[in-house]
Amino acid sequence: EVLSEEELVPYYAWAAGFIDGEGTITLIRSNGRLDLFLIVGNTAKESLDRLSSLFGGSVFISKRSGKRKDIYYWKVSGSRALNAIEKVEPYSCLKLGQIRVAKEFMLPQTTIIARDVLKEAMLVLNKKGREEPNGTTA
Repeated sequence: EVLSEEELVPYYAWAAGFIDGEGTITLIRSNGRLDLFLIVGNTAKESLDRLSSLFGGSVFISKRSGKRKDIYYWKVSGSRALNAIEKVEPYSCLKLGQIRVAKEFMLPQTTIIARDVLKEAMLVLNKKGREEPNGTTA
């Protein structure tokens, strides 16, 4: 069954919360080219399968040793990552800075030099332990 955009809104809101809590929006250099990636890790594969069905991308497993649960990752890049980011943006609370940087990075007129500056900005936004404007710690 294909859902309308209006019917997908609750799923986008759910995805925003899941991405806020478990996801990373980042810029990664691969084969000499900088690209946008959206990556979410979790031990619940079903949740990541839902993200994949909503936005595309792939789910893969990272086996862990001992009694630790395996971790699944959903990864999407480029224009598909941008599409996912734009769909969840109205419902995101914690990743708005990364979303802003990602959207600017993906503009066709963004130069290579500007993209490198945006990569550095994304690194700062994704740094663990940084203080948020509201006084909490990321």
